[in-house]
Amino acid sequence: MLEVKNLTTYIEGGLILKDINLNVGAEEIVGVLGPNGAGKTTLLRTISGLLPYEGKIIFKDQEISPYEPHEIVELGIAHCPQGARLFPEMTVERNLKIGAYLQDDEEIQESMEMVEDLFPIVKERRNQMAQTLSGGERQMLAVGRTLMSRPSLVLMDEPSLGLAPKIINTMIDKISKIREEFDFPILLVEQNAEVALTLADRIYFLVDGEIKKEGKTDELKDEVIETYF
Repeated sequence: MLEVKNLTTYIEGGLILKDINLNVGAEEIVGVLGPNGAGKTTLLRTISGLLPYEGKIIFKDQEISPYEPHEIVELGIAHCPQGARLFPEMTVERNLKIGAYLQDDEEIQESMEMVEDLFPIVKERRNQMAQTLSGGERQMLAVGRTLMSRPSLVLMDEPSLGLAPKIINTMIDKISKIREEFDFPILLVEQNAEVALTLADRIYFLVDGEIKKEGKTDELKDEVIETYF
């Protein structure tokens, strides 16, 4: 589904990602785990077409380097950014519909019903301004907006960031449910090891812009626990 080959990214002349190789298969959740400043967010921004890079990014057997960010969205790659990044002075409903700008009215309604079934609190808050939501509600809205595009692949950037433990558990349950109900893969960036261990089939360790280790979650579990707990 997604293959990243020898990816190197510079920002303002500084090397941020060096020779990254990873892949995400169909219906798979792949975690990228690493400390703050490791380059995790830069990785997702690069795949989304927001940053220049060296190397290759291949999606559905097609190299996407020539494409602009909006064209990458049209290909089916949806990015759920760190910190929700909502439009605070717009309603919950309007924020959701922005995620479905490529769809017609009938498709938008179907997507709205799908998201509201998954996140009932979003339906309850439909007419509220996004800025009135709690942190957990904002994150659910951000994930819902991402799903509105009916993606083929979701890039999810630290969905647990800044959330209370109880809300983190709710987010884990919701992402698990997304996996059960939809057939698209997720590339999940996390600093929270518990979230990555719970959700991911495989994990890549990203440290100082380089992949230091990769493998199945079960095989790396003890090492993750030793490093993060």
